[in-house]
Amino acid sequence: MKRRLALLLSIVMIISAFAAACSKAEETTKKKKKKTKKTTKTEITEITETEIPSDTESLTIETTPTPSVPDTKGDPMTISHDLTDLGLMRDATCYQYGAMDPTADDYVNYFAVQVRFYYETASVSKAGAEFTADLNELFAQILESGKQTYDDAVSKFVTAQENGEHLPYLTLNEYITVYRADSQVFSFGMSADIFGYDVEEDSTTMYGNVDPNTSADIKMSDIITDVDAFCDMLDMYLYTKTTDYREELKNTIKSGGDTWFAITYDGIIIDGIKIPVVGHENCINMEYFGKTPSEYCLFLDQNNILEWDFNGDGMFDYLGVDYQGDELIIEYNNGSYTFGEDQIPDISKMDDLAWNSPSVIMCSPDMCRLIVSMNYSETVERLLIFDISSGEPVFENAMEGRIIGIPLGPSDLRIGEDVDLIGGREMYRDYVLQPDGSLIPQTAFIYMHSYPFVLSADVSGDEFDWNTGEVIGKYTIKKGTAIMFIAYHPNSGAIVFKTLDPDESKCKYVQLESDKVDHIGGKDMDDLFPNQIYIGG
Repeated sequence: MKRRLALLLSIVMIISAFAAACSKAEETTKKKKKKTKKTTKTEITEITETEIPSDTESLTIETTPTPSVPDTKGDPMTISHDLTDLGLMRDATCYQYGAMDPTADDYVNYFAVQVRFYYETASVSKAGAEFTADLNELFAQILESGKQTYDDAVSKFVTAQENGEHLPYLTLNEYITVYRADSQVFSFGMSADIFGYDVEEDSTTMYGNVDPNTSADIKMSDIITDVDAFCDMLDMYLYTKTTDYREELKNTIKSGGDTWFAITYDGIIIDGIKIPVVGHENCINMEYFGKTPSEYCLFLDQNNILEWDFNGDGMFDYLGVDYQGDELIIEYNNGSYTFGEDQIPDISKMDDLAWNSPSVIMCSPDMCRLIVSMNYSETVERLLIFDISSGEPVFENAMEGRIIGIPLGPSDLRIGEDVDLIGGREMYRDYVLQPDGSLIPQTAFIYMHSYPFVLSADVSGDEFDWNTGEVIGKYTIKKGTAIMFIAYHPNSGAIVFKTLDPDESKCKYVQLESDKVDHIGGKDMDDLFPNQIYIGG
């Protein structure tokens, strides 16, 4: 970024969209706004390890035939594992206040309305000083802009609440997905959205790619060597997008725009879709691909296919995953492996490969594992773990949950888990994939920042300091208080409420006991949150 703060310009545009939308609130009304042919094994160059370190709105699918791919194949990609990871750390913060709207009809009044500002951050511990400072400044800008919008909205919300008027709700969200965080590239996507009462809904997604050693932007011209050839082959991968979308994207690329893409170890990300670089080497600078840290993650493309050297034998391996009938089919090089009920219990009860959880390959010097994400039902996902290091997939383990975001490696796996106690809502925690295929949680609690709920009865628990964990004493949360769910202990049933107040300094964290089924603090959920949470479905 070189203090030109090129990345900050992207996020300032996002926050400016927030501000513009909010400024219209007084004068506008709310509006709503195949699998590819299997390739043969190809020789690649393998470099010995030298160091072991520790989406936007989807559009209508067209019925036109999938176009053929232009010939852009070149020399094979060189693979090495000598990059250093940057020590990525993620965090999320949520400012929120909520209440029941006194003017709403009976059904709507079952649910609290809110003013909410949720934002995610990323930091690194092993990058250059300038990039580290620029990254911190990026999120400081987000906090400053978003918090000011939130404070203004809360002020209007409280005034309306005191006057018994319709409550002007507002929600701001900012999310970050990190695709690479290593000594060559820091690549990420940021999305933001806004919606609320008398506010024009808006959303945007932008990408950034940076050299973490110098903080210099990695531009499109650094990645794409033949723009015309690259654009010509995009139609095959973006076939779920409209012709207008694809043509607009191509115009953006040809005009030299730099915020439309992110990069992984084996592909280019456009609007959340991975464009594999294998087979298109003649129009892409392959110096940015094929290099990884000793621990890394690759995810299958939208056709559930991945080509890579998984076993280090110097040859590309082909991996494809499909679900047909009641069986999971994994194609690995020249073999096809079918898994039915005898190998994987309940596999016949699955709906399909998951649409909201990636299927990934996790690699380290000690292992190579495939995690297949399945939809177990419309609202439940299951992760199936296979060892592929022997040359054929061997089923090892399964877990209910979904992968959130894009993992960077076996030690960077965030999994969402549904909690029946609060109506099947999803909470999350981080896991480490072990060499034996087991998943080890890194915290006893799982976490979330729920939307607000309003208590219909008093309930008591232990107030504590969120930062230190020190217990302050017994505390009774009064009827009519808005709370949000923050944390839950799946083993003990302990659950943490955060009380909500327009003044953030007055919010309290209270831990309560539960029976893990339908009682919190000794009281029935139907008494605490009548009609707000449905238990048992």
